[in-house]
Amino acid sequence: MNGWHPLTNARGSCSWCCYRFEKSFAGHYIGDLARLIMLRLADEQLLFGGEKSDALLQWGTFTAQHLSDIERSAT
Repeated sequence: MNGWHPLTNARGSCSWCCYRFEKSFAGHYIGDLARLIMLRLADEQLLFGGEKSDALLQWGTFTAQHLSDIERSAT
């Protein structure tokens, strides 16, 4: 396994480039899932006093990096 790397070994596959941006997309979807949960909690008056910002209403404005930053600041 010396010199093994997933991208170089996947190049022989017919779908080697399909996973190239997977982490980036996953970060957006994880963030969007958290955003949707926050929206639901705001709708139920359990978060932000029911207030919803314009940014919270748009897809892609909350990413996995935001979740990491929140987790890091909580410790």
